[in-house]
Amino acid sequence: MKSTSCILAEQGLHLHNSGRCNSCSDSSLYWKDNHGNVMDLTTHSVEQIWHSKDRQQFLKDLQNGIEHENCTKCWQKEKIGIKSKRQISNEIYKHNNKTTPQYIDLKWGNVCNLKCRHCNPWTSSKWIKEWYAADKRNQEYNDYLSEFKTTQKSYHKDNKENFHDTFFDWFSNSEQLMLYGGEGMYVGAIQEMFLHAIDVGTAKDIDIYINTNGTIYSEKWIEIFKQFRSVRMAFSIDGVQDNFEYIRSGAQWDQVLENYKKYSAISNIQTQIVTTVFTLNVHDIVDIIHTLHNELHTMPAVNFVYGPEWWDIRILPNDAKQHIVQRNNNKLDELKQELTAEVYESLHQQVDQVQKFLLDTVDDSANKYQTMKQWICSIDRTRNENFKDTFPEYNQLLKVYI
Repeated sequence: MKSTSCILAEQGLHLHNSGRCNSCSDSSLYWKDNHGNVMDLTTHSVEQIWHSKDRQQFLKDLQNGIEHENCTKCWQKEKIGIKSKRQISNEIYKHNNKTTPQYIDLKWGNVCNLKCRHCNPWTSSKWIKEWYAADKRNQEYNDYLSEFKTTQKSYHKDNKENFHDTFFDWFSNSEQLMLYGGEGMYVGAIQEMFLHAIDVGTAKDIDIYINTNGTIYSEKWIEIFKQFRSVRMAFSIDGVQDNFEYIRSGAQWDQVLENYKKYSAISNIQTQIVTTVFTLNVHDIVDIIHTLHNELHTMPAVNFVYGPEWWDIRILPNDAKQHIVQRNNNKLDELKQELTAEVYESLHQQVDQVQKFLLDTVDDSANKYQTMKQWICSIDRTRNENFKDTFPEYNQLLKVYI
């Protein structure tokens, strides 16, 4: 029987921007109450969700070798030879006897200072008005705003009984916190949570991982970080120069690179780069990774967009996929003589993951592809930008603008 065990299922907790919860950020489902309704931090306490029957049944299924649908992303990656989050986590994390979450993946609401192309209003508050305009849904604006009720209330300072009072203590007794956005470094209450762990004396036993858009440099944050066992900062950088600023609207290329260098110079902070691959940057992925390595002397790691589904690279037409694969291979061949064997191998490994994922398939890809082109044009009009001007060669392939 294949082992389906996962330490994140057993000791992990993922708190979604909406206030819903599951075991990790790659989970496909959220924990439900006894009536089959999805729970969130406005309807249930984080403790009730952690001890729910739905979560307990999920653990039993994995223990019995069942490939639970909650873990579909991991099963898909493992099937095509990409190491999954489950496999990676089982290698690097350890069990302990604590009964509260030890590996916490926290997405504290949707407060953010950017509106990145591959994002959405449930993750970035900056997106709310533009999404409503682009979505063209037959819905009153106030009804649309009500969709963000749980996002706004779950992590609000007044939600003490269901969240703050318990979670601050859980964090203080955990092994690791992984903080994602919105933009976590932009939220004052998150600093309060970190300070609580410092005050009770457990910060020195906690590892921190922060995924940041790289726009914020703060001496106060640096002083807080010094109190924790370790701090890793992963900068999300998905393009270069003009195409970076097109993708991550509101960010400045030079400023983000400068911030990366300043944080990297601090002895107790480890920095890395994560490049999120989606339909707008997959065409240039070799150039992006190579440039980032040259500029910041760090080889980026890649991850992939699953939703919004029109940004998933697997929805691209087969002829476009084949063109991109060949282009990437040609780029790699050109760089082979320029790079050291070690750097080339590392670059090749990242690109190989992209190629494998790109050549996989998803349902209804043709319609999703058309939706992608419509969204590019709609957001271009709103922001007075132009995909063709920023990605002229790629536009010839996709024909977003003829």
